[in-house]
Amino acid sequence: DSHVVVTIFCKGLKPEAVQHQVAQSSLSVTLKLDADNDWILDLHLAGEIVPAESRLDLLSTKIELWLKKRFSARWPALEAKPGAE
Repeated sequence: DSHVVVTIFCKGLKPEAVQHQVAQSSLSVTLKLDADNDWILDLHLAGEIVPAESRLDLLSTKIELWLKKRFSARWPALEAKPGAE
């Protein structure tokens, strides 16, 4: 319950094709798939995380984002409900 892991399956990405931003309650990932196509993931997280203790692992078949939770607890979902602050 100390981390939440977000996995994105995508083969053969180079490090320069992956941009990510981790904030206390949000996650943004942009993948440059080719010259004309970007894939974007923007999440408002259900709980708070510690950005300085979170990491991204780029593997040959996937990307794993290990997000350290501010408080060890089980989240009801990855994303916050719309309108929840």
